[in-house]
Order: sequence, then C-alpha cells, then structure tokens
Amino acid sequence: MGVGKMDDRVTFQTSTQTKDALGGYSASWTGEVSTWAYVQPMKGSEALEVSQIVNGQPYECEVYYDDVPGLDMHYRVEYDGEVYELHSLVKDERRNVWTLIMFIKRD
Repeated sequence: MGVGKMDDRVTFQTSTQTKDALGGYSASWTGEVSTWAYVQPMKGSEALEVSQIVNGQPYECEVYYDDVPGLDMHYRVEYDGEVYELHSLVKDERRNVWTLIMFIKRD
C-alpha cells in the first residue's frame, strides 16, 4: 500500500469518565488524533467470518503507527460521519502501520 492510498480522514477518540451529581459516572468521547488512513469494507470469507463474531459490516483500516503511537483497544474511530468500535489491532513493524478491524457502533 502506498501513501497515495491513504486518502481517508479518521479521528481516534478516547473516553473520559465524568462523575455526575448522583455519584455515578458517564463517558464522554473526545477526538485525540486525526490522521490519514486507508479504509475499505472487508469482503469475502474473511468478512463473513468476522461479521459472525460482531453483527455488522466489518471494515479494515490502516494508519501509520507514527501518527498514533499509543493506539490501543480503548480507542474508537470516527470515519465518514460514523463511529466505529475496534475489534482487532495489529502492529506491522515492517510496514510501519497499524491494521485495524472495526465495526459501526450501534447506540
């Protein structure tokens, strides 16, 4: 994958817990890092296998890990007006990229 294919803008969001008046907590999400990515819907048998684990169309996303060095499963991704949960995260040091499998978050 070349740099020219990273033409999708994504924002990685983190959750902050805020204590409410009744002593409970609520989560609010804020954008921490916006970067260019390569995003595409997964297809074929791999998509079918992954979609059986979590209901929804899985997407594969690649970003340079220098852009988001502390990325972990506590993040979520905003892309094209939708919010996505991370399903898996793999660091490919040879190619200097994170490969993410993500799903549209259903509220």
